[in-house]
Amino acid sequence: MSRRGLILIGCGGHGRVVLDTALAQGLPVAGITDPSFVPGTQVFGVPMLDPSKEDEAERFAGFLNGVGANPDTAPRRSVFERRIGVADAPSLIHPTAVLGRKVELGRGVQVLAGAVVQCGARLGDNVVANTGAQIDHDCHLSDHSFLSPGVVLCGGVSVGEGSFIGAGATLLPGVVVGAGAVIGAGSVVTRDVAAWTKVAGCPARVLPMRSAER
Repeated sequence: MSRRGLILIGCGGHGRVVLDTALAQGLPVAGITDPSFVPGTQVFGVPMLDPSKEDEAERFAGFLNGVGANPDTAPRRSVFERRIGVADAPSLIHPTAVLGRKVELGRGVQVLAGAVVQCGARLGDNVVANTGAQIDHDCHLSDHSFLSPGVVLCGGVSVGEGSFIGAGATLLPGVVVGAGAVIGAGSVVTRDVAAWTKVAGCPARVLPMRSAER
């Protein structure tokens, strides 16, 4: 059986941005699965499939992860880990994004409109550099980390696995963010953030972490 084009899993707000980016790159998106849509309808000209088709990922040449994070990155990670064994996850790079020299991208990375990734940066599997995010030289984003729109990472920042950084947050040079951390929107992070810690403010301070964010 010949394999078809890509399947988009999830078509909420983030999913539509992912779809728009894929189409801007000229990627062949064959269909979408999202239980909140009626099969047969279309988004940007791409048809909705029966949700059961998501369980037949091997029929498709690859998949696009349309699940966002706000701030829980676990559902997005689950989609990636369930599908990566049977289908490829191509990286998306919007035509307006800028990538410097010697940038390393893992599987399923999404570098969205207006994002800048400077030389020597490394982005692991399933990482999102959202609209207008700025990642300076030699930053390292571990698997499944998620940068919201307008985030600024100064040089040499390290972001741990599954961490979420809210819109417009700024991390100063060399800051290390532990796995599973949550950084509130608009925060200015001047020092390292421990794993599974939530911080917010200017300068950022530790806040209680809700159980749903763990």
